[in-house]
Amino acid sequence: MKKAIDDILVSILEDIEFSSHEREVMKEEVDNFLEKTTKRIKRLGIDATFFVGGSYARGTGIRNKVCDIDIYLRFAKIYREEEYFKLIKKIFRFTKGKKFVHGSRDYLKIWIYPWLFFEIIPIQKIGKNEV
Repeated sequence: MKKAIDDILVSILEDIEFSSHEREVMKEEVDNFLEKTTKRIKRLGIDATFFVGGSYARGTGIRNKVCDIDIYLRFAKIYREEEYFKLIKKIFRFTKGKKFVHGSRDYLKIWIYPWLFFEIIPIQKIGKNEV
């Protein structure tokens, strides 16, 4: 009985965990995106940094038909929250596969593959002791 349960659990994990190839592709895409976009941000003179978060960063992502990676764009305090979207439009002006999403918090969705997209979420950069 225990062996049967173990076999079922292994089978389920194989279905929902990313393969090593998928994890490698995702890491390469994130690294390339961050490198290129960080250079663009510096060229534009915008004071902002990235922070990769969510289940991808924790290593707890589950394979679905479509997967997302949360990337926070942390703006310096010199910018007002009302300016974030204008800055995002400037940064990602030439990016293909983008869609601006408006809701309780506006963000940018960038499709990388039919099964993978990045969510670019603008936030204010704060120090460790400012929470």
